[in-house]
Order: sequence, then C-alpha cells, then structure tokens
Amino acid sequence: MTIVNRKNIFRTLLLLATAYIIYILLQFEGFSLLLDGDIEGLRAMMEDNLLATIFFTLLFMVIQNAVSVIPLVLIVTINVLFFGFAYGYVWSFITSVIGCIITFLVVRFWLQDFFMDKLNETIRKKIEENGTFFVFISRIVPVAPTSLINIASAVSTVSFKQYLNGTLFGNMIYIFFLSLIPLGLMSAEVEKFVLILIAIIAIPLFLYRKKLRIAKVKAKATNE
Repeated sequence: MTIVNRKNIFRTLLLLATAYIIYILLQFEGFSLLLDGDIEGLRAMMEDNLLATIFFTLLFMVIQNAVSVIPLVLIVTINVLFFGFAYGYVWSFITSVIGCIITFLVVRFWLQDFFMDKLNETIRKKIEENGTFFVFISRIVPVAPTSLINIASAVSTVSFKQYLNGTLFGNMIYIFFLSLIPLGLMSAEVEKFVLILIAIIAIPLFLYRKKLRIAKVKAKATNE
C-alpha cells in the first residue's frame, strides 16, 4: 500500500470519525446548552459527574481549536465556574494546548495538501519568517480564529517545537486574562484595554526583532 493510499484511507476514516462525533454531540443536550450560552443549565446538568465534565470540556476545547464554532471565552468560563479559578485556569490551559497540538498534527501529517492551496502565500511566508514569535503574538492578540492559526502553522514549514513554544507561552497569558472574566475581575472593556496594551508591547518587540534579523542578513552578506 502506497503512502498516498494510506493518506486517502486515513482522510476517509477521519471524515467518518468527525461525522460520528458531530452526530454524538448533536444528541448531547449539553452541547445545545453550550451553543445557546446557557452556562447555568450546563452546570446543573454536569456538576454531579466529574468524569463527564472533564471529558466534555476537553472535547469542547479540541473542537474549538479545530473549527472555532465555540467561543474560547465561553469554555474558559465554564471551566472556572466548574473547577474554581486556579484549577479552571490550569485545565483550560492544558486542554487548549492539547487541542492545538491535535489540530496541528492532524493537518501537518494528513491534511496539509488539502489546505495548502487555501492558505494565502503572503501569510504563509510571514509565519515561516517569524516562527515562534508569530504563533505567540497570534495567541495573545487574537486577530484570527484559533483554528486558523493552528491550520496555517501546520501548513507552513514552522517546526513543531516553534509552534509549541509560541502556543505554550501565548495561551498561558491569554487564557489567564480570560479566566478573570467569570470572576468579575475583568469586564469586556477591560479585556479590550489589556489586549491593546499587549499589542503596544508586542509591536515594538516585533520591530526590534525584525531589525535584528535585517542586521544579521547584512552582516552575513558582508562576510561573504
């Protein structure tokens, strides 16, 4: 069996598995409550079943990182309300990284050809030029859906290590701020202010990094 045939078989199995998961979710009352934003209803339904809560919050986060149909702040809010601030933050961070890794690996090894033609060449080059820094900034300043960042990184030549480092540090910061919202410590207006502040800090870092890279290229050209 050739590698191409194996990929085609896996893609078919992946599609069937995805369709089955979607079917299961549509039958699950909690998913409907989640999409409706009925956190209290979801909490009342799952608060006596810890294993079910852990499983479905993990599944929700994986889906969010793959297709972003569920707002990240909603999942983080659920985790904080269910597990408390500290455990909710840690669980949100861990599951977000798991979701990112799963999406990245699936696209990188089995769906890269499918998405290759759909990714803007300019964006792909920017990702490849900046690596970890691009992923990190994309995490803390969410100008694009999480799923798009994951897929674009997987389609590019960014290494898994670069992607993972950017994701770890970026999600650690951004999810911390999201975890403050259900505690009433951070309103939507304050969140916007924090994101703007992060951008103000990040942009000079980006320009400084770009300046160093240009200087490095010039020095290399001079030595040659």
